[in-house]
Amino acid sequence: MPEVVDIAIQEFMKSTATATSTAKNENPQNPDPLLDVLVSIRNILSEQVPLGVNYTIPGGVSVTEDIYIDFTRGIISSSAGNPVEIPTYRNRALFAISIENEGPNDCFVVINYEQTNPKFIRTINKGEVYEVNMGRAVIKMLKLSVNVGQSCTVQISGVI
Repeated sequence: MPEVVDIAIQEFMKSTATATSTAKNENPQNPDPLLDVLVSIRNILSEQVPLGVNYTIPGGVSVTEDIYIDFTRGIISSSAGNPVEIPTYRNRALFAISIENEGPNDCFVVINYEQTNPKFIRTINKGEVYEVNMGRAVIKMLKLSVNVGQSCTVQISGVI
């Protein structure tokens, strides 16, 4: 689908170049607003096509308190602060995610926690793998937590 928009942009640029060369006092550096709309559409559509890149947070994530992961900014932070950078791929959101709880305790997960109702908390038991495929690049953030005094380690991977 993004290829169709690329063709539309190319055709628009050809017609704009022709019209600009014949018009007087026209500024070629200031293209028609339609071009901006077409470029925006192309960018939106390109984010909806998986790149097929496998994404993994190296070494997993140790959870002893609330952990917040922002995939688009490449940051892991905790309720205590101290943000840590993680790999990011062109600031893109994930299409799918896989979270494996290695234990020793259960883990609670919320995908896109800033937009999600708290009742959509998913419990991942020790040894369980939780997989979600959204079909679009919409997994931007993840919140992980455990009960007070407990801990777990999770392995996180996804598809960009």
